[in-house]
Amino acid sequence: AGNVIDLVDQRPNFAVGKNGVAVVLRREAPTESLESPSPASSDLLGKYLSYQDAPLPTAEKERALQANRSSPAAKRYARVLRLMELKGDHGKPLEAGQKSELEAALELAKSLRKAFRIETLKNGLVVSPFGKSESWVMWDIAKQKYYFSHPEERREGYEVADPLTSEDKQEEIVNRQLGFEVYQAFRRRTLPEALRRRIEENPPLAAARSLLQGAPNASGSLSSKDLAALGKYFRTGSINELLNKNEEGSSAETPPPEERPTPETPPSEEGNLDPERLEELVRVKERIAASLPDTGTAELKARDIGVLLAAALIEKLRSKLSSNEWMAVQKIDAETTKPSEDAPYGVTIGLTLRYGTKNSVKGKPRTEPGTLPIRFTLSPRLEPTPEGREENTERSLIGFEARNIQAPTRLAATGFPLLQILKEGLDSPHVLSALAAGLPHENSDPASSRFRVTRNGVKIKVQPQAA
Repeated sequence: AGNVIDLVDQRPNFAVGKNGVAVVLRREAPTESLESPSPASSDLLGKYLSYQDAPLPTAEKERALQANRSSPAAKRYARVLRLMELKGDHGKPLEAGQKSELEAALELAKSLRKAFRIETLKNGLVVSPFGKSESWVMWDIAKQKYYFSHPEERREGYEVADPLTSEDKQEEIVNRQLGFEVYQAFRRRTLPEALRRRIEENPPLAAARSLLQGAPNASGSLSSKDLAALGKYFRTGSINELLNKNEEGSSAETPPPEERPTPETPPSEEGNLDPERLEELVRVKERIAASLPDTGTAELKARDIGVLLAAALIEKLRSKLSSNEWMAVQKIDAETTKPSEDAPYGVTIGLTLRYGTKNSVKGKPRTEPGTLPIRFTLSPRLEPTPEGREENTERSLIGFEARNIQAPTRLAATGFPLLQILKEGLDSPHVLSALAAGLPHENSDPASSRFRVTRNGVKIKVQPQAA
């Protein structure tokens, strides 16, 4: 047809003609540079630097993308990624069959984010949506690459090195993001209780306390250097140590459902919490903390109670169901209902289950695939009223119970154990203890509070106020 197929650098590699295909074996060196951006670098900006892979609402992702498109730094680092895409070993022009520097950076980013993730779990931190993206890693890699090739532009005292080969730079990148998460949790008063005590009571962490108390800069954080210094105090091992231990079966990551703890081996608080599913709860806690003075009443509205109860359900089901069974829980919706005398703070939970087996299992017939809706009311289960105390006193939360379970009868045919788990009840103290850690511990007006937050967890006032 005589058309040209443009595959690389807007230069034809393959010319398609009537008699076959002519291959251009030698092409000119690419003209991409830091001074001459191309559409390719703009694509890389959106793909790798703008948090499009983060668990954020679409509108927030779009805002992040638009902000980066007008950011000189973002455009500069996108051009760095484009140059890395065109380079192979030792920064030389990419040859056929070679891995590009960009491909190496993407592989490195996955390892660094995994090491960071393990450190946040060990420190009990709930990761921000931005921390779940790989954009922060790619941004830092591109930034380090830029200053490595332009050392004259670095700030005084700033060490430069190639992040693809320098282990020190790789550790620094993990430190920086860990420091960011710790600092933000400290500012929002959402630090886990155990971590807060460690910072307060551990003399070697005096310097970390000083950094945490530092005033935020214009972007609401600390300087890049201070964040890296802060994060270093909370590291538990090098990147290689963390990744190697994790591959050998370390408990740093949340254990998979099929390896769930038995009653003889109770779950640790660290293993019981799933940061991926507590993000909404963190926002609840942040919203409450932001509206309170340093000391005051921690009052949770009915909508927030529903979120808490649903999260407790999620965490317990994850620990009790196998991986296949857990995958059957497609959706969990919490609908706050008006409290009643028999179900104070009750919340209606809706589940959608996917079930079915592709092949018959020994002793069990093949189950046709399908979905089942389940609804029930989840209510707190409280400790017994102490002897000599009035009924409408404060009592500690010891678990949850499901009432008014509505499920199709054919659910039993699937062999799914959810109904039995709900009937047995859900004890989930670790979840609410973690949520309580960042809230004020003093309650100046107990009469006005539905929940009273203590250092050891949550106490619920049995007699609810009007919704």
